[in-house]
Amino acid sequence: MSNASVPTLAPLGTVQQQTPQQLQFTAEKMARTLAAAAREEIEEATQEIHEKAVAVAKKSAYEAANMVLKGGPIPMPPAA
Repeated sequence: MSNASVPTLAPLGTVQQQTPQQLQFTAEKMARTLAAAAREEIEEATQEIHEKAVAVAKKSAYEAANMVLKGGPIPMPPAA
C-alpha cells in the first residue's frame, strides 16, 4: 500500500494551500456541523420551554381548583 494517497499535515509554521474543491468540501462540512449544533440547541430550548409551560399550566390549574373549592373571590388584575 502506497502512502501517496494518505493526506499529511503541513509542517508547523507553513500554510497548506487547498484546492477550490477542498475549500468547498471544508465549508460544506463546517456548515453541516454548525447546522447540527444549532438544531440540537433549538431542540433543547424547545424542551425547556415545553417543561416550563407544563409547570405553569399545572400551577394555574391547581390555583383555579383551589379558588373553586374555597368559593373565594377571583382577584382581577387592574385595568391597563
